[in-house]
Amino acid sequence: MFEIASPSEVRADLRDKMHLYLRNGCRMAVLIDPQRRVVEVYAPQHVPQVHTAVRSLAFDPTLPGFALDLTRIFE
Repeated sequence: MFEIASPSEVRADLRDKMHLYLRNGCRMAVLIDPQRRVVEVYAPQHVPQVHTAVRSLAFDPTLPGFALDLTRIFE
């Protein structure tokens, strides 16, 4: 599940939503914050990984071979 935060959304609410996705069976939830240029990757039984100012991000092993190009999102 991928979610892009809008400026009006409360970050704590979005983080709660990421945990809800995981509780409901998602293997991964990704919160993209274009305003702060941050990507938070959530996975069951793991502490969220926080990536700042990256241009692309790979999601191995959950999505093998998939990398998200973030340049247009962060423009």
